[in-house]
Amino acid sequence: MAKKGKILEVDIENKKIRIEREPNWIQVGKAVFNRENLKAGEFIEYEIKGANFDFKRKLEDKPDFNNKKDNYGNKFGNSQAKSNLSKPTVKEMYYPYNFVSLGNPETIKKEREEGRSEEYKNKQRYSGKLVCTLTNLTPIFTSGNKKEDGIKNHFKEEFLYGNGKYIIPASTLKGEIRNIIEVITTSCIKNVSDERLEKRETESLKSIGLIRRKPTDETSGLIVEADRIKINRENVLAKLKEFSFQDRKGKINLKEGFYKIKVNSKIRNYIFKDKNSPKIDDLKIYEDCCNGNEEAILWISSNIQNKRYEKILIPRKNGRTFQFSKQDYEDLTYLISQRKKREEKAGNSKFYLKEIEENEPVILKEENGKINLTFSEFPRLRFKLSPYDLIPEPFRACSNKDKLCFACKLFGTTGNDNAQDTETKMNSLAGKIYFSDLILEKAIENEFFDITLKPLGEPHPSMTSFYLKNGSYNDENATIRGRKFYWHHSDKIKAGKNYKIYEKSIVSEKKEKFNSTIRALKPGNKFNFEISFKNLTDEELGVLIYALELEEDLLHKVGKAKALGFGSSKITIEEFFLNSEEKYSNFFNPYINGDKQKFISIIKEKYLNLNRKEIKELKIILKNTNNLDFSKSPFPEVTNKKGELNSLNWFIKMKKDYEENFILPEITDY
Repeated sequence: MAKKGKILEVDIENKKIRIEREPNWIQVGKAVFNRENLKAGEFIEYEIKGANFDFKRKLEDKPDFNNKKDNYGNKFGNSQAKSNLSKPTVKEMYYPYNFVSLGNPETIKKEREEGRSEEYKNKQRYSGKLVCTLTNLTPIFTSGNKKEDGIKNHFKEEFLYGNGKYIIPASTLKGEIRNIIEVITTSCIKNVSDERLEKRETESLKSIGLIRRKPTDETSGLIVEADRIKINRENVLAKLKEFSFQDRKGKINLKEGFYKIKVNSKIRNYIFKDKNSPKIDDLKIYEDCCNGNEEAILWISSNIQNKRYEKILIPRKNGRTFQFSKQDYEDLTYLISQRKKREEKAGNSKFYLKEIEENEPVILKEENGKINLTFSEFPRLRFKLSPYDLIPEPFRACSNKDKLCFACKLFGTTGNDNAQDTETKMNSLAGKIYFSDLILEKAIENEFFDITLKPLGEPHPSMTSFYLKNGSYNDENATIRGRKFYWHHSDKIKAGKNYKIYEKSIVSEKKEKFNSTIRALKPGNKFNFEISFKNLTDEELGVLIYALELEEDLLHKVGKAKALGFGSSKITIEEFFLNSEEKYSNFFNPYINGDKQKFISIIKEKYLNLNRKEIKELKIILKNTNNLDFSKSPFPEVTNKKGELNSLNWFIKMKKDYEENFILPEITDY
């Protein structure tokens, strides 16, 4: 289908144009480019077919964009700018997960103090067990043995199996229940990474310099600003034997690395001749400019497809200097090591950098008076703070055995080595509840089915507009959004055993290294398990019972592929036993029946009050029905130029069009 658009920029040398509302530069055929004499400001009609640009005609008048809509149904005005686009609607911003708020910090402080009180210590305690079943209402899967399935790095994963039984590990359910109890009781938040994350820069970094002094514990490092000039790989470098060699096929490869060269003042004519992209394309010009006494560095970096230029770095006369810390330098070394790992994973074991030494170049980004160092113009940069650093202080992992939150008293804790209170600092404390593995009640083979799933991806906490409030991981005033939960897919729950009707929305058309084939269990199967408990207060037992059974229309999410709608399950407490006073004197009567409602009623007013924002959010996201539409795809998707639907295209489009408005709504917005 033909499109109409305005040419924003023209790259005459490379025969490329940039068109309004197209995300990338477009390569134009040489014949078309020369014949049409395309210019910025002109309107054209065109088509994009895969990687090919099909020019139709120039338009004499500006096309009427009124009443035309983009992929999201938003109308374009005649001169509507990207920055003026309206905020995306909640419907456009749905995603398989969201975050339940942490709660009131004063509540967790009070809970920790109550744990030390005489009233708490003297409360009646209960021990016993809960006999339960879990019924999966959508397909469910827990990962067992896996092996390559047809193509390299594509694996088929079996359902977890052991001792002749199909199993959901106790730890899988325990994590789900603890997450819910942490919300209900305003407890500390666990499993938040203390590793500082990286992010990919979307625009080229312009500042570059040479390291003149490496930092130590006592002194800062020093960088001097440098000018850069591009140098043609084929026309110049490939003809300089000292920087290249021929492989067995006769193809010229340039050796990656940093090379000291000498230049003269003539080279600066080329720097200032074209301030945006000074270039040396001719060997004679290079030889004329590089016969002086001024020191410079030739930087030959990793080759990428269609790469045409490398860089000469020349210390700028009267240029700026930058100081950097030992931590900044260690971050740079870390980024290099991570790149090396990615290269090795891709089969390239000879990445040229180990670290950057004195008199070698480095690229830097200035931000809020601080600098980030990197070795790439489109780099990954390391954030200054970790996700753990952005947890509000009261919600950080418990570290004092006398001041535990509700969940840590119930489940135990491994403590926190960062604790300041050395007298009461602990490494671990045992919990008071014990989950058994969940065992499939009837192992019927035809209840399993093989399915190649769409890529599940990985958590991306570096997406600050989704994971954080008020800023980025470079901002000490930012905070994490809360505890992560996955939405239930109403259409899949309603379908029950008729999972075939939505199979297309979760199935990948081909097996790739980015996805996997799994042996999943059909809906409607039961798993049996038990939870033993000892020395619980009435409130602790009431919260545990509620978190297991929940309310009639609330469900759990268990196992793998939650984002695709798997694992929606209902837990039922079949039997509730309390230890009898005669347990150790009467072998035949160790238990008495407990009353679930008695214990739930004790906690309702204190813990389940809907005036608490986090309780309201929890009930919304655990509800078996919602107004999010996952019927076509678990992730929002748009089509790229090749006609491929995927979620990455959606992210690119939303970020490009909406910028600051690209923020995941809160749960209550739905």
